[in-house]
Amino acid sequence: MTLASADGVNHDGTPYKPVTFTATGLDLEYGNGQTRFDLAVDAQNAVGNGPQAQVSYDCTGDGTWDRVETYRYFATDPVNGWEHYTDGAGTSSTTGTACDLRKGTVQVKVWNAIGNASTVLGTGSGRYCGCPTADAPRAGGDGMARRHRRRVGPHS
Repeated sequence: MTLASADGVNHDGTPYKPVTFTATGLDLEYGNGQTRFDLAVDAQNAVGNGPQAQVSYDCTGDGTWDRVETYRYFATDPVNGWEHYTDGAGTSSTTGTACDLRKGTVQVKVWNAIGNASTVLGTGSGRYCGCPTADAPRAGGDGMARRHRRRVGPHS
């Protein structure tokens, strides 16, 4: 899967030609944890790319984003090979309040915030985005329910 170039313009904090993943109809109890993700990215030999992620929560599936978390972009290296862009980058902005999901929706957008080239976004084994839930056994004590680390397909 390919993240489009930022076309040499700074899109830090504003999704630009994002790859979007959406999960709907979720019934999950908030567990006082935080969103977790681990994305594989590879800018190959491009210099100056910066993939960025935004996770949005619609608590009731009514079409309104109740919480939006935008993470700092990840400055890639110009060496072929996968790098891990994780929630450890920290948020650059957060709006709204964490909530229980009742037929809710979670949407993840990933785009290049900076750079003049595309970036490869890896999918599959070991790549995830997880919601901070309380209604399943904890994974590694991080407040994440392993069974709720959902893999969903991309949408344009």
